[in-house]
Amino acid sequence: MDITVETFLKEKNQNTSEPVGPTRLTLDESAYRDLVKLEQRLLSTEMPELLVDAEAVDVAAPSELGPLDNQQMRLFTDPAEDAAHFHLVARRSSDGALVYTEPTMIRLVAV
Repeated sequence: MDITVETFLKEKNQNTSEPVGPTRLTLDESAYRDLVKLEQRLLSTEMPELLVDAEAVDVAAPSELGPLDNQQMRLFTDPAEDAAHFHLVARRSSDGALVYTEPTMIRLVAV
């Protein structure tokens, strides 16, 4: 499954993030099932968020960002919806700037 989401860059010493274009996240069925299990874990505990390596996700970020390091999926709960969302969080290799995508609700993703 492919998900295309807006990507943002927050350079060091900046207070704001700038949109840099779309990123395509490709998850296979196994990676999606893992997200669902992690969502269930978050919703059954007091943990507000969880970071996991994004090794099972193929990431196609905007080329002008260059290579990305420390790619992780951040899962977080939305108590108002009793659901969890996820998004990519990474660092740009060239300078360590924060790169992240807009969140997607796990339950809205279809495999």
